[in-house]
Amino acid sequence: MLDLWETTETLSREAELVGHAARTLDKVESQPQEVRVTTLLDLVAAVSESAKSESEVVATVTYLINSGKIRLIGNFQGADVRVR
Repeated sequence: MLDLWETTETLSREAELVGHAARTLDKVESQPQEVRVTTLLDLVAAVSESAKSESEVVATVTYLINSGKIRLIGNFQGADVRVR
């Protein structure tokens, strides 16, 4: 079991990574782009190639889908993503 210090440190690092991902996406958002169409599997695979953690993958994929920058096809067509 992780002690409270290690848990806090881990959460802090993950929050920093999510913040970095959000700042990067804000830069991309300011540039005009067309909506890209892909499957959820391909999207997760592409984001995973450059993400530093699982949390960063989840945050980035969630943002891309819910912002409308990515339109999913296949089983998840029309889905939005909720993270608890």
